[in-house]
Amino acid sequence: MVLHRTEHGFDANLNEHWTIGPKIHGGVMLALCAKAAREAYGSFEPVAVSADFLAAPDPGPVHLVTTVRKRGRRIGLVDVELTQDGRTCVRAVATLGEPEHLVEPLLSANPVIGLMAPEPPAGVEPIGPGHPAAPINNLARGCDIRPELTETFTADGAPVFKIWVRPKQGPV
Repeated sequence: MVLHRTEHGFDANLNEHWTIGPKIHGGVMLALCAKAAREAYGSFEPVAVSADFLAAPDPGPVHLVTTVRKRGRRIGLVDVELTQDGRTCVRAVATLGEPEHLVEPLLSANPVIGLMAPEPPAGVEPIGPGHPAAPINNLARGCDIRPELTETFTADGAPVFKIWVRPKQGPV
């Protein structure tokens, strides 16, 4: 997503492709807040972002205001407010720092492999025309999303949802 720097922060446009039903997906807003924090800080990368979702914006223009709260040698803290039509929709705090490049990975094996295969089973159809989720899941315009529609439960009765997602190739 493109940010346009203004005198009082950043302007952006939330595309209708990033919606679930009529509202913008929360992960997209979180990513946009992280990007605004990085741009405002001028260096480092977001290493943690937390947010309060206060209102659900519609697709369209939004404004982001950033406040650098701490500029340290190793860590920076930036507050971000995402607003639409004067209403605060998201309030986020980003911690920025230099990513650790020479450390061992936290995981030596993918913990999900035991729960589900990397590729969906035959017959698990992508969300698209005719799929039950197509009317509300507009993310499927840019992603190949394949939810398993059969009911699955753990041994203690908790529901298990399996969804395979990957970006679509080429322009969307």
